[in-house]
Amino acid sequence: MVFQDPARSLNPTMKIGHQVTEAIRTHLPVSKAEAKERAIGLLQRVRLPAAAQRFEEFPHQLSVACASA
Repeated sequence: MVFQDPARSLNPTMKIGHQVTEAIRTHLPVSKAEAKERAIGLLQRVRLPAAAQRFEEFPHQLSVACASA
């Protein structure tokens, strides 16, 4: 679930993967590749369908993708 509170939601102009990896790399000393792997793992952990594909999409695309899953 992505809450609609602007202070806590994903930036609509940035891809999901970039936003998640940015947070990971801010808090952990990992490479871009490892951050991507961790991010996809997190998306899978919250049961986002086709997590690797969602990594490359924009937040507004989640509603359509998850509704059809």
